[in-house]
Amino acid sequence: MSTSTRSNIAIAILWIAILLATGYYIVEGLKVIAEPVSKIIVAVLTGLFALIGVYFTHVLTTLREREADQVRRKQERYAAILEGLVPYIRSDGDKADEFAVPVLHAYVVGERRVASAIARFLEDRTSKKLDTIVSSMRVDLGMEPLDPDTSTEGLLAPKIIETAGLK
Repeated sequence: MSTSTRSNIAIAILWIAILLATGYYIVEGLKVIAEPVSKIIVAVLTGLFALIGVYFTHVLTTLREREADQVRRKQERYAAILEGLVPYIRSDGDKADEFAVPVLHAYVVGERRVASAIARFLEDRTSKKLDTIVSSMRVDLGMEPLDPDTSTEGLLAPKIIETAGLK
């Protein structure tokens, strides 16, 4: 279970406890409605529980933000390492591949499906395989995949189409 999920569960439990305690004190305060002191106590306790809830929410949010920041910094470090590895991985003599860095980054931060779609496209550059890359990326971002009627056909440069033997 991730830290974010645990944080959300903890926040939910805390707010349930706050609501139950507040409800209890309100009922108790209403039982003795003639006493103004009980009304003051109920009001003070309700405010106190609200402040405690806000504090815990702030602490858990701060922890979640720190965790996200650590992941972002780790990705940046990995990106720097990958950029240093580019000449050794996807170069052909003096002519380096201009997509080497983004492709390697996709292997680190993207889903396995995206990385394998990129690898298949680099082996055989066709519109269908480009469609697979775009669909995989959209799914990875939480979007709907490409509509079956939508295609990237026509987006590939003629040079690539001729190289792939499609003309």
